Amino acid sequence: MRSWGRHTLNLYARMQRTPQGTLSALGRYTLGGFHQLSGYRSEQLDGNSVVFTRLTWYRRAEHVPVFTRGFFVGATLEAGNAWARWSDVRADGLRSGMSAFLGADTGLGPVYFGLTYAPRGSTVLYLFVGRP
Repeated sequence: MRSWGRHTLNLYARMQRTPQGTLSALGRYTLGGFHQLSGYRSEQLDGNSVVFTRLTWYRRAEHVPVFTRGFFVGATLEAGNAWARWSDVRADGLRSGMSAFLGADTGLGPVYFGLTYAPRGSTVLYLFVGRP
């Protein structure tokens, strides 16, 4: 994470794999949902191997609205996918997603209102409370 004044840029990446050759509940990893391959349903993509990366930018507002400790606007660019076997993982198999959001740091935790899109997924409006 790197911040410049009220602007913050954050790069997140994860790679997970299990040696199992077939899908099972044990060792299954998922992607989909707000900030986890936006534009796909929560846990829509699953497999024994997952590759995912997200670049997030947000800008904290100068004036804090009532009932919040902070207010921000931001966007994400995301890429990743899930495969049954590690040997199937390929760069040309990556899916993309993105989001634009408004957020607030409240007494209930972070609250996000966002628009997500994925070329091979869908366009979705989100209201999300808690950590994505």
